[in-house]
Amino acid sequence: MDVWALEMKESRPQGKPYLLKKNMGKIAPLGFTENGDLYYAIYTSMNDVYTASLDLEKNSLSTLPKRTEELFMGANSSPDFSPDGKYLAYISRRTFGPGRFEPQVICILSQESGEKRELFPDLENMRFIRWSADGKNFFSYGFDKKGRTGLYSIDTQTGETVFILMCKPIGEVIMELDVFPDGRRIVYKKYERGKAGTGNIMSIRIRDIQSGTEEEIYHKENALESHYVALSSDGKWIAFDDRVPQRTLYVIKATGGEPIELYRTKSGETITSFDWRPESREIFFTKGISGKPNQLWRVNLEGGEPQRVDLSMRRLRQLRFHPDGKRFAFSAGYIEAEVWVMENLLLLEKGKEIFK
Repeated sequence: MDVWALEMKESRPQGKPYLLKKNMGKIAPLGFTENGDLYYAIYTSMNDVYTASLDLEKNSLSTLPKRTEELFMGANSSPDFSPDGKYLAYISRRTFGPGRFEPQVICILSQESGEKRELFPDLENMRFIRWSADGKNFFSYGFDKKGRTGLYSIDTQTGETVFILMCKPIGEVIMELDVFPDGRRIVYKKYERGKAGTGNIMSIRIRDIQSGTEEEIYHKENALESHYVALSSDGKWIAFDDRVPQRTLYVIKATGGEPIELYRTKSGETITSFDWRPESREIFFTKGISGKPNQLWRVNLEGGEPQRVDLSMRRLRQLRFHPDGKRFAFSAGYIEAEVWVMENLLLLEKGKEIFK
């Protein structure tokens, strides 16, 4: 990102744009003062995907977190292991700019050879990716170049996209989804914003991929936005989070019924992600605590006190287990920004760089 100028006279451009300063980074202009000083923000946020392994008996790690991406560091998120455990996929951003959305790539990393290949789906934005049960497709929520917002299927070999489910472009979001082991169904959490922030609806739905038929198994009026949903490996239980009256982790049977509360946060805490450990009745979740790095915890469907696992990192979230039940992937990083000023920018002579 560079800074350019264009002379104007009576609201009409005069001549061609000219360069003032190169390589500004990911900036967002904040405005000019009367004497020509330009204030701007520089975003220095970082987010990366990591893998690690658990020592379940000691509630600690048997291998330390390892960053998966060494080339495009600081711009990676949404990890997910393939059903056979041979690949780890994640989303990587490839340019930085002040806009809301940036070009995204799906990286597929071999767990055996370490080789990586990339897919460039014809989508403007992807919120997350999830492997299909047969490993042939990804599911993602986003929007395409035609402006259609909703759920898409992405071919894991070609990157070709197929539109599955339409959402309203404003006020309706698929927060997250998971895939049933039978490969025929998905479960997703949808959030609908009401007018002026009232009447918001949170809904958990099971959808048959082929027929498009759906069943709503949970519905809540006047809900606050919450993000996560995860399916047990046997397809019988669905975990989800809620924020009313307090941030809480629930489970509900995939056939419906009353949700069961597993963990309720205290003041200043939040649940930032969770996933079932495969072939178990345990849920591991990441917890944010105000002013501290996020933590990893585990809780059993049968009850009992939650146990803390020896892992803490800033913005620890997006937890996803490997099929072996010990390895897992997650994202971590930080959000930061700086405010800078270029003085007397409007007084700069044409063709003279502000910095050599």
